[in-house]
Amino acid sequence: GLAAFTAMAEQLPATVFSLRQGPSSIVLWVLADRRGFVWLPAEDGLARFDGGGFRTFTSADGLPGGMPADMMERADGSYWVADMIGFVCSIRIRASLGSDVNLQG
Repeated sequence: GLAAFTAMAEQLPATVFSLRQGPSSIVLWVLADRRGFVWLPAEDGLARFDGGGFRTFTSADGLPGGMPADMMERADGSYWVADMIGFVCSIRIRASLGSDVNLQG
């Protein structure tokens, strides 16, 4: 015979962030790094999500202006960041502060 089963899907906790809490633009890509940070492009820099909130790094922090086109984590813990016009730089997050960008070149 046939048996009927009702499956109950697990409800995972979810938090929705608006433009007020997150990046101020359309998200074209997402990078999750090995430290657990989630990076997203923002119109004026890079937004980093740490599990609790967002911090946006801009040209005031040493990044070139404009929206990042791509980002890659390097083996030494720094990142390559390319913008929409082709400028590429290397950045390192200072572990002691966890929120500063040091432009490498």
